[in-house]
Amino acid sequence: MKITRLELYTDKVQDLKIFYVMVLGFELYNETESDFTIKAGYTLLTFRWGNPAQAPPSYHFAFNIPENQIEEARRWLYSRSIPLLRSNDKDVIDFPNWNAEALYFLDPADNIVEFIARRDLENTSSITFNAQSIISVSEIGLPVPEIEPFYQQLKERFDLPLYSHIANLSKFCPTGDPEGLFIIVPLDRAWFPTKLMNGVHPLVVTIEGIQEGPKGENTWVVEDLPYVVKSVSTAGE
Repeated sequence: MKITRLELYTDKVQDLKIFYVMVLGFELYNETESDFTIKAGYTLLTFRWGNPAQAPPSYHFAFNIPENQIEEARRWLYSRSIPLLRSNDKDVIDFPNWNAEALYFLDPADNIVEFIARRDLENTSSITFNAQSIISVSEIGLPVPEIEPFYQQLKERFDLPLYSHIANLSKFCPTGDPEGLFIIVPLDRAWFPTKLMNGVHPLVVTIEGIQEGPKGENTWVVEDLPYVVKSVSTAGE
């Protein structure tokens, strides 16, 4: 599946605009007094003002980058004075189960941002790495009270498979494919590779490249959670 649009909330709109547009160099697609949207490859990523009564919104999301450019992306981030998060004293983190390598950093709103190079996508690039090298948003984390009932509803509506043999319905449930994944996790756990605890924060995500749900449904407003999943099906009827 492809994540074609992602809308997140923040109480740091201006700080994030400076970070993503001026520091990282993403193309500013649109802005208003209360939000802005950048182009991340084929994904439109919007940050919208919102400050709920609980903790300020903080999300985990990932960008796909060319499979051969993890070291170049690492140097590019360091050249912009962006410290990378480390695991086992390494800032390039290998995921053999996913045939991928990744980098992690925090943005000004303490979103846990990931650059991931997936060798399964065979998307080698010879162009010097920059923000326009980013292919898409490829992951969004979805903390939920219980994984299994949430996943079953998601599967029923959008026919999304579990991804990777390490996926399970109790602790860690990636669903989708290397182009786009929902990372479904239980509440009250830290986002890797940090000690920042996850939480339920509103979001709207639009996906493409999957079958429509029953009776032509293309929008799922999740009951009791502030998540909205929209689909634009490319499957023939």
